[in-house]
Amino acid sequence: MGLIGWILKRLVGLIILLGVVLFFLQSQIVKLSAGAILRAKTNARITIGHVDSKLHKGFLRLEGVAILNPAGFQENKFMEINFVQVEFDITRLLKQDKHLKSLFVD
Repeated sequence: MGLIGWILKRLVGLIILLGVVLFFLQSQIVKLSAGAILRAKTNARITIGHVDSKLHKGFLRLEGVAILNPAGFQENKFMEINFVQVEFDITRLLKQDKHLKSLFVD
């Protein structure tokens, strides 16, 4: 039982450490993920200035979202959105049910 206990302790410690790291890096992870998802859906280059996320509370705010023009256009930006704020029900989201509480775009 000594080896199995040692492995279980290490595994639990690793899971806790990973959870703490993901909690503190969630805004950066969301920023990268949101940019990739938006690029895939729109086939456009997109930049996101700042992300404030409290996913465990069902809150996400993207600031300074810019959709960029393809090469050859005079203007670099097609559109700039000051911020997008979303509030959602996390339990319904995980069940793939309707989950959007509010959406505000400025």
